[in-house]
Amino acid sequence: MPRAGERWQLPVRLKVPRGLANWHGTDAELTALVKGVRASGYVRTAYGGRRTTHANGAFRLQGAPVAGYGFDAWRERLRDDFRGALGPSAKYGGVLMALALGERGDIPDDDWQVFADTGVSHLLAISGLHVSLVAGALAAIVGVLWRRTCYRRVSLPLWWPAPKAAAVAGLVAAVAYGAVAGWGVPVRRAVGMVAIVVAALLSGRFAAPSYVLAWALAIVLLLDPWAVVTPGLWLSFGAVTALVMAAKRPEVANPVRVQRYGQRDRGVRREDAPPPSLAKVDDARASNAPTMPQRWGASMRTRFGQAARAQYAVTIGLVPLTLAWFGTVPVLGPLANAVAIPVMTLIVTPLALVSLLLPTELAHWALFLAHAVVTWLAEWLRTLAAVPWAVWRAPVSPWWAQVAALAGVVACLSPLPQRLARIRWLACGVRLAGFALMGPAVFASSQRPAAGEFRVTMLDVGQGNAVLIETASRTLLFDTGPPYGRRSDAGRRVIVPYLRSIGAARLDRLVVSHAHDDHFGGALSVLRAFPSAQVFSSLPEGHRARGAAKSHRTCLAGQQWTWDGVTFRFLHPDQAALREGWKGRAGPNSVSCVLHVANARHSALLAADAEAMQERVMVSRFGSTLRADILLAPHHGSLTSSTPAFVTAVSPAHVVFQTGYRNRFGHPKPPVVARYRAGGARIWQSVMHGGVRFATGPHGIEAQAYREHYRRYWHVDSTETSTGTRRAVR
Repeated sequence: MPRAGERWQLPVRLKVPRGLANWHGTDAELTALVKGVRASGYVRTAYGGRRTTHANGAFRLQGAPVAGYGFDAWRERLRDDFRGALGPSAKYGGVLMALALGERGDIPDDDWQVFADTGVSHLLAISGLHVSLVAGALAAIVGVLWRRTCYRRVSLPLWWPAPKAAAVAGLVAAVAYGAVAGWGVPVRRAVGMVAIVVAALLSGRFAAPSYVLAWALAIVLLLDPWAVVTPGLWLSFGAVTALVMAAKRPEVANPVRVQRYGQRDRGVRREDAPPPSLAKVDDARASNAPTMPQRWGASMRTRFGQAARAQYAVTIGLVPLTLAWFGTVPVLGPLANAVAIPVMTLIVTPLALVSLLLPTELAHWALFLAHAVVTWLAEWLRTLAAVPWAVWRAPVSPWWAQVAALAGVVACLSPLPQRLARIRWLACGVRLAGFALMGPAVFASSQRPAAGEFRVTMLDVGQGNAVLIETASRTLLFDTGPPYGRRSDAGRRVIVPYLRSIGAARLDRLVVSHAHDDHFGGALSVLRAFPSAQVFSSLPEGHRARGAAKSHRTCLAGQQWTWDGVTFRFLHPDQAALREGWKGRAGPNSVSCVLHVANARHSALLAADAEAMQERVMVSRFGSTLRADILLAPHHGSLTSSTPAFVTAVSPAHVVFQTGYRNRFGHPKPPVVARYRAGGARIWQSVMHGGVRFATGPHGIEAQAYREHYRRYWHVDSTETSTGTRRAVR
């Protein structure tokens, strides 16, 4: 396996970075542009070892490490040592790795979901809190040592003030920690703010928090202008902005004027008032002096009030941003953070950082203690996340609702002018108005089809099928797309986020057409998110996706139901086809569930991977009733499907081919596309158009393609021929 700092020569096949294109989904092509990735691909020939040199010169190690990559190589060795000290049994070792080195790839997706649902995922990134902790700790140590270095020949406090020396030490610590952590956006923001504060201190100037934040933003954008399109920048700066706004207080007006000897007399100074007896003053001070428990209680109340106000400010301030980026608001976030912030900041993070400086044996014990604390905290957070109302989910709101929510945050957190602040009812009214302005974004609801109408959304999931059908009150998902490696799939990456973005609180029915992984690959993720969904499938007994369903029925030709004036009917398979398919004689494609959806005017046919034999059976059995305005092309446009008789019987107005970019099967085949085009159908391909949406109505079918409607200059138009040519959209 290649390592950081090494240079390899490998035969590879490269292509333009290409991603899935769906509404409210991740723009992978923009991400590649931001990261500077200009091509992606794979190694054409397998190789056995890291330093293997083949006789034909296919793989040659040119030398390691390459100049300029020494620090990256050191960071990789540090990660390897950290993993070795943790051991393979550390369930939450990825959390400690994230806190110490900024590497979050070892955290499982399920744990990420728990942390996100409880609002503590910001603690797993090296943020301003951690950078401030490291900088403050080293600054305090250097300040103490600097003040005590007073000898006859060397007196450091006389040579340079201790506060300035401590500040410079804190800045050095922040920069070093940021370098080890990989310089993410929150780290750059925190280090930039520390640098500005230190520069102001050294120059004898006062740095207002708002100025520090503005200069830090300017520095981050100057170094990385593309950071403006990442959620990390908005969430990081948004949280600090909320804290700055909430921390401001109006100045006290009309201060009480004090008499010459310290006595208050309605603001009038009396020159002839005699000084009080020193004995009486001492007695009064002694009698009014608070006791130790009273001082502790007052200090705890002050700190608790400050922490509560900071948590309130961050929670309210991030509501519009979390809704805009993720569509969620962790309701139990304040409670979870009240426990997680001190535990992670004061216990776990210091132990994880100290382990980097300790010998192997001591580092092992430090990490063992930190891991035990993280395990307890994670299990408690898992309990909170299991509460049904732990997370408030809302669909993506329109732009005006998001702007109104930002205005509401300003009204809730900004300090009022002194004259308005005195009028309590007016101040309360302004705060309530701020909460009201956030209402449209928090309680947004997506627009459903009218009664008797339906909407079909063909999601771009690569080489696989995933179709969402919505009626006025019901939602059905047909197939769940392919897996994406060992840790992700179309259900987790595309389908569930899309369902959340449109405000789908439940999934009424899930149809898994047959037992090929490009159709059931995301089923487990979908069922974890919507466990109450009723499943129809042709999956054999013992299949893991079938076993995960709480309610399962085998799809059979003739099964029919009606939702909101829209009729759903299975056209295939029958009992004979199921027996042959489950015995393995005909293969899973022969038992593909074929679903017909129709209202009074329009219809759609989802043919899954039905092939020529199944098409002939359906044509002979259903005849003219097979007709559909919208067709999901059988078997992704393979030559084994879409026979002329089937194309004539269906006579679609719109045909959608759900295929992967430059897939190895060559789908859709040009003769198949030409056959549909000759029949007068409009051709849609997920490779070219991304997600495609059809909405029926009294005036016809409204069709919309994501890549046509949301065209960006960095998107690559995949108008492909058999030779694989492509052109860029400008």
